[in-house]
Amino acid sequence: MPLRSTSVKFEVPYSTLKYKKNGKSKVGAKSGSGTTLTTEEKDKLHEWILTVGKDGFPPTADHIVNSVQKMVTHLKRPNHSTNNKPGRAWLRRFLSPHSNYTKEGNRNRNWLRAWFKEVKTYLAKHNVLHIERNCIFNCDETAALLNPKGQRVVVNKKKRSTHARVGSNDKECVKVLIAGNAARQVVPSLVM
Repeated sequence: MPLRSTSVKFEVPYSTLKYKKNGKSKVGAKSGSGTTLTTEEKDKLHEWILTVGKDGFPPTADHIVNSVQKMVTHLKRPNHSTNNKPGRAWLRRFLSPHSNYTKEGNRNRNWLRAWFKEVKTYLAKHNVLHIERNCIFNCDETAALLNPKGQRVVVNKKKRSTHARVGSNDKECVKVLIAGNAARQVVPSLVM
């Protein structure tokens, strides 16, 4: 059968058939550059995603991409990504053939509901389910560095120098302890 009629019959471009017949393009060969990760490495990555998800810490898209970047950098593999970091399109193509993944919101919501159910069961078992709101507190400590390193400041161009705090202790900071209860009452803050 001539190439023209084959092209029309099977809706394949004539040039493609011509290249295949003349050997310029191998039959079954994929175009473009090869993949950076091997099939085994991709399988390990899928296994890791599912494992950490089962443990209650499903990875975010950024977490997966950053992990691949570290792996490629460590393996010293040549690739076409900027800074060895794959983009969102790579992640979408990587996750698409696998039906083991669900939307992040649903998975996180189900895990969170199971956690609340577990806590409620624990509290009921120890007969402390009905605690008054003013007896349930949450406390958090935060620190503000007085001399942060490596940060640039915006100043007037005409100013010759900028103010910098110089001292023997670069890690000096102010800590604030904030607490409140479930009845929306705030305890006076403690500044250290």
